[in-house]
Amino acid sequence: MRRFILLLLLSSSVPLVRGIGQSAAKPAGLNAEPFMFKGNSLGMTLDAFKASNNQGKVWVASGAPNWRGKPRKGMEREVPTPLCTDEMRGFPGDNETLAMVPDEVFCNPAPAEINPEARMVAGNPVAAIGYYFFKGRLYRIEMHFAAAQYPIIKSAFQTKYGPAPSRSEVGFQNGFGARWTGEVLLWNRSTQTLMLYEGGKNGPGQDEFDPVGSSSATFTDGALAPHLAPAQKPDF
Repeated sequence: MRRFILLLLLSSSVPLVRGIGQSAAKPAGLNAEPFMFKGNSLGMTLDAFKASNNQGKVWVASGAPNWRGKPRKGMEREVPTPLCTDEMRGFPGDNETLAMVPDEVFCNPAPAEINPEARMVAGNPVAAIGYYFFKGRLYRIEMHFAAAQYPIIKSAFQTKYGPAPSRSEVGFQNGFGARWTGEVLLWNRSTQTLMLYEGGKNGPGQDEFDPVGSSSATFTDGALAPHLAPAQKPDF
């Protein structure tokens, strides 16, 4: 699963089991309305997203593609927000952390401390929210937040979309042998999926206020997502 810049650190807990207690999801019809988050719906165009979310400009350090140095005099410039990889060449992490593919664009509506309202969910500021586009269409929205915020955000999602048709559990274990579980909730609408992941930071010895490697919510449209090349056939 793709992760944001600075959000690649994994939880100290180790997942053990997936798919415990899963119930069958009932897919919505082909004419179901697309999932929408903060006024942005899966399938919307990149141009429409920029127009409706533009809230000013942010100063960034720029340079040659893949430049990773400190800001240098004369290399700072203003770029529009949301900050998108097609607006800034050498976007930090675009070819590494984000693992971008051709025709894919990643947008951050709240870079640095700009536009903090773009990271508010159910009255809580979450760690990061990112939007992924492929061939000009929004196919993925991904957010990360601390485990302490999970009950509040879960309640907000259930209020908006109803009880999750599918629920499973993920098992975790820390270095001292303690075990606990976190849940995964799924909603489906035609080719679209909303996944709410509790993560393992709710367990013993974990930091429930640390957003890194913790809980997440992901909206995905499989019909619009880039398709990976088929795996090479084994030669044995």
